[in-house]
Amino acid sequence: MYLIYSHPQVFIYFLYGGKILALDSTKLINGEIIRLINIRSYLKVVVKTVLFLILSLSFASLLVIGSSGLTFAQTIETVNVVENKLVTLIGEGYDEDADDLAFFWEQLDGEPTKLSSYNVPTPQFMAPEVANGSIKVLTFKLTVTDPLGANSSDIVEIVVNPVNHIPLVSAGRDKLIFPTLNAITLVGSALDADDDPLTFSWKQTSGPEIELVNTKLRYLTIISSSIDFSNFTPMTFKLTVNDGFGGVGSDSATLYPFYAILKNRLISIDAGPLQTVREGETVTMDVTGETSNRQPIRYSWAQLIGPPVSLSNYVGDKVRFIAPDLEGENSELLSFQVTGYSKGNGWASDLAMVRVLPFNGPPIADAGPDQTVNQNVFVNLEGSGTDPEDTKLKFKWSQKSGSPVTLYQKSFEDVYFVSPFIGGNSTDLVFELRVTDSDRNYDTDDVTITISKQNYPPKANAGPDRRIISDSQVTVTGFGVDPDGDDITYSWNQISGDKVSFDGSEARISFTAPTVTSGETKRVILQLKVTDTLDQSDTDRLTLIVVPENNKPIVDAGPDQVVDENTIGSVFCSAFDVENDPLTYTWTAASSDFLIHNPSNPGTTFTAPSVISPKQVELTCSVSDGTDTASDSLTVMVQNTLSLDIVANAGPDQIVNEKIKINLDGSQSFDPENQSLSYMWTQTSGETVIIRSESSVETSFTSPTVANNEVKVLVFELMVYDENGREAFDTVVITVDPVNAPPTAEASAIQE
Repeated sequence: MYLIYSHPQVFIYFLYGGKILALDSTKLINGEIIRLINIRSYLKVVVKTVLFLILSLSFASLLVIGSSGLTFAQTIETVNVVENKLVTLIGEGYDEDADDLAFFWEQLDGEPTKLSSYNVPTPQFMAPEVANGSIKVLTFKLTVTDPLGANSSDIVEIVVNPVNHIPLVSAGRDKLIFPTLNAITLVGSALDADDDPLTFSWKQTSGPEIELVNTKLRYLTIISSSIDFSNFTPMTFKLTVNDGFGGVGSDSATLYPFYAILKNRLISIDAGPLQTVREGETVTMDVTGETSNRQPIRYSWAQLIGPPVSLSNYVGDKVRFIAPDLEGENSELLSFQVTGYSKGNGWASDLAMVRVLPFNGPPIADAGPDQTVNQNVFVNLEGSGTDPEDTKLKFKWSQKSGSPVTLYQKSFEDVYFVSPFIGGNSTDLVFELRVTDSDRNYDTDDVTITISKQNYPPKANAGPDRRIISDSQVTVTGFGVDPDGDDITYSWNQISGDKVSFDGSEARISFTAPTVTSGETKRVILQLKVTDTLDQSDTDRLTLIVVPENNKPIVDAGPDQVVDENTIGSVFCSAFDVENDPLTYTWTAASSDFLIHNPSNPGTTFTAPSVISPKQVELTCSVSDGTDTASDSLTVMVQNTLSLDIVANAGPDQIVNEKIKINLDGSQSFDPENQSLSYMWTQTSGETVIIRSESSVETSFTSPTVANNEVKVLVFELMVYDENGREAFDTVVITVDPVNAPPTAEASAIQE
């Protein structure tokens, strides 16, 4: 990012990500969120400021520019980090008068943390532990002050995210089982470093299949009656444990059925528990016994199952043999029957079981490279252990020599401590990492941490973690800063992930991203090491998440709603696209009478239709990134309110003549609920007349004959009603007047 000043308009132009962004003291252009602290209208064009403001990659870029009360624009960002890892706050200050600036950091909010220093530009702290499914937000304020007391401050937020650990699972011990047992129970256990709630699941993976019940418990109980003890094939059961956050661990236990054991109440013998040995080891089997009359017992041995071995002797209470070599990586079970005979007491037998495991050499411990660090800084001890025969390794750190320090646990393999203050120029602290496998074989490795007063080690920055596109050409640029100005050499190496090829001797490396298919992701972890001329170094890791070229947007149409008919409601569709592609939105309704006002906007309003009864209408928001489309729906329940009354209007009263057609008009009746209306005319008083269409909104009748000097009054009632039981009434009065008929004259003659 570069900062350029344009005078006299007092505009600031940011060249950011290949785009030119222009801002004045009140406007924000191109939609970028950039906070302006203060812009003076009399700002001078200063050439040296043009070269200023190259933000550090991947750090919490916090820029403060101060000079005699003059402050420039700056970008504020939230920085995401992970728990139990060192975080470096990066503060920079610029003074137009070239004064020396004083730095002061303080924590404003969040779980209290201890900074390595509060008055240096780049203090460090250890990110606190965070429970899975949660985050912790830490807020820090940097104040930069010049010698005349003018200062400027800014704030950075650090969002600490959890790192999930896979549960360590044990399915319990393998067992030899007999039909005399009522039930067999495998007791599982699991250890989760994050203390997440765990779920358990058992399933059978080999042997004669039996029906399992209650497979979601920590333990598995099997009824003996479900097992065929005439079949000696072992049965293996696998326990899988899930922590609910992507961490899944498993382990298996095997049951070995056996049937033929000779029992005798006068004599009892015991061949001992199941032994577990490695191939090539010498195995000793001892048998003990007693009789009811204390007579001696004579023992004989015979092998029943497993690869044949040669016993040192086949008679006696103690025999030895060499565990056989195994083919492949699977264990073998050897079974021996020992039979005892005592004169006057008879015979009895027992089984001696020996499980032979493939050879297991000790693990290889790696305590990490030696380090040279300053006083009063956080120091990471990052160990590792490898064992091709065993994945259940245990790690233990201890201090062997040097000024005592307190070690803090970060994970099973890693610890950290705060380097002590020293009296001389340097001193060494030696730490030992012991790695132990499940057979208690172990290996140790030492690491020496040199605490120095003289030389400050460089700081490595491998760049920000980011996503990269499958099969694309990737360029990674790291950098190092040495407080003493020493020359720095660079060394990149790959820690994990699909192998990529690059020349790791420069700050910038390029390579081709691994291939991933749709819906798949991979991680490539690189480490940058920077070393100064006194062989002090620092490392930083970069995690690259390999994603397909395009992913569908993630769409949320919002919650279901309940609205009244003929009312206006609103919906809002939110969508996220991993690639930040421009998104287009389309709202559709499953009902044609449901009017969406702006269907191409993520947030829009709608008009609910009139309904006779409650009606569910599904609204769907479809979002396209130009390549793929994803949708989500919500349901709008339209309620029929019918809260307004029907208005009946039978028309105005009339004065009419006799013997003519009179019209009755109810068309001025209406329903505010816009329901379909029906009509019924009836005569309530007066001389009865015939209404031509009683159920029409408009009807007629013929007025009756009225004698001179008289009137007749007729009253008609109009009932207006709908199918929901609502009705309204109105009356109209018709006054009928006589019409005087002229006399008729007739003239004639007669002659007699």
